[in-house]
Amino acid sequence: VPSAGHHHQGCDVTVDIYGFVRVVYANCTSNGQNSTEDYLGWAESGNGGVSFSDMSDVKVNTNGIRSADFLTPSSSVIRVNGFPRIASDRTCFSTADDDYVVMAEKNFAPAIDNGDIVLMRTQDGGSTWTRTRVNQSASGAYEWSPAVDVDETGAINICYYSTRNVPTSDSAEIYLSRSIDGGVTFTDIKVSDHKFRPAPISGTASGYQG
Repeated sequence: VPSAGHHHQGCDVTVDIYGFVRVVYANCTSNGQNSTEDYLGWAESGNGGVSFSDMSDVKVNTNGIRSADFLTPSSSVIRVNGFPRIASDRTCFSTADDDYVVMAEKNFAPAIDNGDIVLMRTQDGGSTWTRTRVNQSASGAYEWSPAVDVDETGAINICYYSTRNVPTSDSAEIYLSRSIDGGVTFTDIKVSDHKFRPAPISGTASGYQG
């Protein structure tokens, strides 16, 4: 049941190395197009999803980028969200069973301004969390739509859109940020070979793109 004045959206799920099912979601304020992902929701199941424990709508305080007019030029205004994505470390290393959640956030540390990718890491099944800014771009850039994966070496790989190389912020590229120290530091790698310009789909509600 959502907390007062909120609703749930954007769930994602992972299964850890021991078979625990962990679900994350955005606990969003209920105020229409200005709805904000202001908490990370969390639930865990140890019996294959039959029942859940440690359920919380306010597991981590966040400030998502959800907007109907993301980006600055009117010709490139798009809708975006800050819904979470989760991945578990399934290696046999010391980081095994650590969980990593990524969201796009703004104006809330460690996020700087317009839109930054934030990694939330828990090493104890959701009891405590650390938060790290993933992208190494300067302030003023827009980053959004992250996805996360932990590979067989335990490295954390996060891909997302970025406008860092476009002063007008009307076009984006795909970047991959990679960490080999459990999410403490990241190295950014540009993986797209060209820029693309997001554009709203005509005939739908303002800002939807595809």
